Amino acid sequence: MAQPLHGYRVLDLTRREGGMCAQVLGDLGADVIQVEPPGGIESRRRAPFIAGRNDSEASLTWRAFARGKRSIVIDTAIAADVDALRELICRADFLIESNPVGTPIAPGLDAAALAALNPKLIHVSITPFGSTGPRADWSGSDLVIMAAGGPLAITGDVIDHRCGRVSPKPFNTPRLKALLVQWSRCTNAIVLASGNTSISPRSSASPSAHNPVSWARL
Repeated sequence: MAQPLHGYRVLDLTRREGGMCAQVLGDLGADVIQVEPPGGIESRRRAPFIAGRNDSEASLTWRAFARGKRSIVIDTAIAADVDALRELICRADFLIESNPVGTPIAPGLDAAALAALNPKLIHVSITPFGSTGPRADWSGSDLVIMAAGGPLAITGDVIDHRCGRVSPKPFNTPRLKALLVQWSRCTNAIVLASGNTSISPRSSASPSAHNPVSWARL
């Protein structure tokens, strides 16, 4: 049986935020290409590692979220590499990135340029608090998003306020990290977007869409 996203191509330009999103799209049959800077993305250097190894393929974090992906190194400081990235964008159906708000993926490739380059592209920007509003420029982390969303309120030690002592029984901690929830829901949003726009692989009839996705709102 054909997988639901067979025939689609995804460009993954995310940093540590969003790796699982593109991976799940790959699990659904999409051709996922991880675009990396020279030296590889940060997750290649993130512990834990395979015992006795320190090469670029030794990170278990990288192996977990790069499953099923192809990879290409693009140096955005080199004009020829930027041209190669443009060619990839022209042949892609989805582009996922997690740059700070207002930061293009490469010189001359902001959201408007991407839409002009590939009118059918579904472009997803993953940021901590969205691309507009009073918190758009705020930085984010798993801890910050858990605090903003509420799960942090049920963590920590139980304090007996009658005597001020810490109880030996801790609160339950959230079973899912906030970023993992964000990644999975971002994937759902992409699949829904593809359905709502009646996208078909390589179809010029499908409209371009730029979808800012906020960690906190997911």
